[in-house]
This record gives sequence, C-alpha cells and structure tokens, in this order.
Amino acid sequence: MASYNPRQIDVAQVKEAIARAAGAGLGVVAIKVIRGDTERGGEPVNARASLKWVLQDTNVHATIPGFSTFDEMETDLSVMEDLSLNDAERLDLEREASAPGLFCQGCGQCLRHCDAQLPIPDLMRAYMYAYGYRQPALAHSVIASLELPRRVCEDCASCAVVCANGWNVAEKIRDIQRLKGVLA
Repeated sequence: MASYNPRQIDVAQVKEAIARAAGAGLGVVAIKVIRGDTERGGEPVNARASLKWVLQDTNVHATIPGFSTFDEMETDLSVMEDLSLNDAERLDLEREASAPGLFCQGCGQCLRHCDAQLPIPDLMRAYMYAYGYRQPALAHSVIASLELPRRVCEDCASCAVVCANGWNVAEKIRDIQRLKGVLA
C-alpha cells in the first residue's frame, strides 16, 4: 500500500517506486488518493478526478477510497465506468494542485524542529480524520493511542516547526489535541 495522489510533493518518486514494485510482481494498492479532504473552501474536492488520475497508472492494481455516505460510495464506484479524465476534471486537478489540503506528506521534516519531540505526522493524520473525513471518533482513536504530554504546544515560546505543506502546525496540534480528553 502506498499513499498516491497528484498533490504529493514527491509524486514522481512515488510513481517510480510503484512502477518498480509492480515490475517486481507486487500488487500495488493506492491509499490517500483523495488527499485527505472532502472539501476545500466550502467547495467539494473532485474525488472522481483524483481516483481517475490514480487509476490511470497501470501499475496501480487497486485503491481504497474511503467513504462516509452512500453518495460518496456511489461517486467512488462510478469512476469504474470511465477512467478517462475529462477537461473539467483536469481543470479541477490543476486548481486543487496548489492547495495543501489536509494530507500530511509524511516527509518527517517537521520532526527535527520540534523541541517537544511530538509525533507530528500522527497528529496531522488525526487532524485529517477529524476535519477532512469528518470522523472525530477515528481522530480520537489516533490521539488516544499517542503518549502525549499533558499540555501540548503550550510550553514553547514560539514554534520552530516548519511544514512542507505550509501548515501552522502548532495551531493544528492545539486544535486537535482537544480530543484527547473527550470520551469516544
């Protein structure tokens, strides 16, 4: 399984690794194909375009697109009727390419800057579950599994974390860590 979507920072390297894996006879399952969010600025992201983009890669054998509603499931399944991208879908992918979305790239760049040594990629994944997928129980599960200090991102005078997505990491962590004390 590999995270694979058109907005990844390292999409060329991921595409190459997927080709090598498929060439070696391994089945490749793409995950995070819709980039972790269902809407951006109040407008829905084009899930069909993202799924089609991934499935046009002949080295990808399957995807695991998540869904929370029957409408989302129908959208995911409808892609199989025609994998070609139409002009509107290409335009949507181009428009969405510049927005960071809620998908953590997993680059680890943030980890070396965090004095508190927080598991930032895990916290960003929880943020994505809560705000992108609208699944707070899943976000809570991730938060509960982490050994976080009692006061998260409150002890640092200023946050030195730099995120490849350009996120204000401390703000997102302060927001999502509230789920730590909530009963699921």
